[in-house]
Parts: sequence; structure tokens; C-alpha cells
Amino acid sequence: MKTLIRTLRAPAAIALGACLAPAGAFELDFEGLPAGTVAFELSEGAGISGGPAGTVGVNGYSSAFGFAINPVLIFDSANPTGGDDDLGTPNEIYAGPGIGAPGATNGSPLGNIAIIAEDLVDNNGDDLIDDPDDADRKGSYMDFDFSTLGKGKGKKAPTVTVNSLTFIDIEAEQGEAGTYVELSGPGLPTNLIAIPPTGDNGVASIDGISLAGVTHMRVNLNGSGSFAGGTFNQDEGGDCWFTFGGFQNAGIQSGGKDFTFGGNVGPPSSGSIEVVDHNNGDNFHTNDVHIVECFVVDSTGPGQPGGKKGFVANAATFAGTGRLNGKSGYELTGMVIDAGEPAGKKGHDKDYFQIIVTDPNNGDAVVFEASGYLDGGNVQLHPPK
Repeated sequence: MKTLIRTLRAPAAIALGACLAPAGAFELDFEGLPAGTVAFELSEGAGISGGPAGTVGVNGYSSAFGFAINPVLIFDSANPTGGDDDLGTPNEIYAGPGIGAPGATNGSPLGNIAIIAEDLVDNNGDDLIDDPDDADRKGSYMDFDFSTLGKGKGKKAPTVTVNSLTFIDIEAEQGEAGTYVELSGPGLPTNLIAIPPTGDNGVASIDGISLAGVTHMRVNLNGSGSFAGGTFNQDEGGDCWFTFGGFQNAGIQSGGKDFTFGGNVGPPSSGSIEVVDHNNGDNFHTNDVHIVECFVVDSTGPGQPGGKKGFVANAATFAGTGRLNGKSGYELTGMVIDAGEPAGKKGHDKDYFQIIVTDPNNGDAVVFEASGYLDGGNVQLHPPK
């Protein structure tokens, strides 16, 4: 299993993970739902804190039930049931109900968490599983669908930025067998993040993920353990498309060019980009490239045609596949900033362009990259059509 996060390198003083507008922060914390609830969807006050509109869909898989039955269950870590003291928080050394040798990492109460159920018995008919207990089954996972958060008629499915995730009681052998998180979204290459083993009753948080454009998250527990939740931002900035052309030349406008490039991404959602590295002759071309997200960074812009029409996004990320020196099968991610018209003059910052091309057949090695402020040319972000 490959484990990676593709991280775009943003301009100096602009951290890509902080580019999105700060509004829309929320947590999956599973609070507000009684233990034993089979979780089909989460909403504000019922599994979500922070107030995003809409719901997050939940589903899962266990070999005990097959694909037709959802086994994702709410578990109260303050009052562990089913003999699962290794899911209690905090650990007993902190006067909590958790039992397990590595519990020194488990020093805070985490309240409700999500597990894959061992059984789904409800003898008293109260729609709650009688004795919540986590399963130890290979291949088990839980899915979270963010595409219904605030979705309105005629609008594209919303996306989120995944910031941090927390897990309890992940055993080392599970990690070796494939305990990881899959993050995906429209135009976003699937990102796999390994869940570190915690040991018995241990807690591990993965921080600093800062991956935008996510609509779906799969937590592959692949055995016993639990997902305690995470922090997210609902992406903002709206739709856009962009056109661009120009060159990068080590900070000067005259002389031989380092990189020349041009093209468009949208409308509609796809476009065409060509980038030439004049230092070694490499040529990258794509007709399969899509907007991932449009947002606002700390820079001037945008310029015309949208800057005077209420359009505020001045940056965009994009992704797709393409050909390097005529050979297909490469993946790309990139970013542009439209700093206004004219770029680099009359108080405007310079426009910015970046593309990173990787080879998925060679461990996602970077095989082509152009990155920097434009020394000539222009980037223009356009409002959606």
C-alpha cells in the first residue's frame, strides 16, 4: 500500500493549507447521539459540532454483515461496553475507564467515538444496539460523504478541507495489513494516509493534513479499533475557471526562458494546458484537467473580467492526468493566483503558476515541475458560467 499526501508548494508567505477562507470550521465528534446508534448521517448537534449546513452521510462494511447492512456504531468511550475497556477514555492512569499498557497517550476524555459493530442486536426494540462492541474483522471500513453539506439546487457538490483525524486502539498488526484513510474528491487524486498504530488503548492524532477538495473519506480500520473524529473546514470561494499564458525566467523578463506555458481550465470543467521546460526540452501536455477548488489567498486580485462583478476568488487549484514528452499515464496537481490587472504593476502582486507532475507507476515520484511567480504573461480567474 502506498502512503502519500500530495502537497502543493505555495508562494513564500502563503501557506496553501491556510489559503481557504476560515469560515465553515466544524468537527466530527459523534456527540448528541446515544451509544448504540447505527450512524447513517451526521448533522449539527447530532455527530457534528460547528454548524455546517446539511448532513454528512455515513456507511460502512464488515464481513459479518456484507454490503447491504451498515455496521457503523456510536460508542461511548466514557462508559465502555462489550468488554471493550481498551476503547475507554481517558486511560486508568488518568482516572478514566480505559485499560491498556500504551494508555499514556490517552489522557483526555473523548466522549463518543465511531466503531464497526461486532453485532447489531436490539432485543428491546428501542432502535439502539444493546451492548455496543467493536468487531475485529479484516477488511472493515467506514465511509463519510461530505458532498451533501449545504448542497443547493443547481450548485456543485461542496467539498471540505480535512485538517486532523484521531484514532483509538489501533494495533500494530492492523497497520501492517492496511489501516489507512482514503481522501478523494472531484479532480483530486486519491490520497492515502497511514493510521499509525497506537497499541492497546492508545490514542493517535494525525495533524496538519490540510487537504482541500475532499468529498469522500474512507477510514479503513481493517480490524478492531475506533475513529474518534476530526476537524474540517467547509471549502469556500465558489466555482471558477481560468485562462493563462506566460513564462518563468528566474525573476527576470529578458533572456532565454526557463518555462513557457499556456492554456485554460474550464469552462466547462475540463481544459488544456501545455508547459515546456526550456532547460532540458521536456514538454507536458494535458487535455484532462479540472478545477479542484477556487478560494481566496492573501494577495491582490482578482482582475477582470470578474474582479468588478463581485467575484472574489483570486486563487485556484487544479488536477488531472496528461502526457510527458508524448507518453501518457502521468498525474498532475497545480495552483494559480490571479493578482489583478496588470499583474506586477500599479500596486498589484505578480501572478503565480505552479504545476507538479508525478508518475504513479514509480512511487508517485515528481517527474516534472514548474513553480513560481510569472516574469511575463498573465493569469485570469473567471467567474463561473
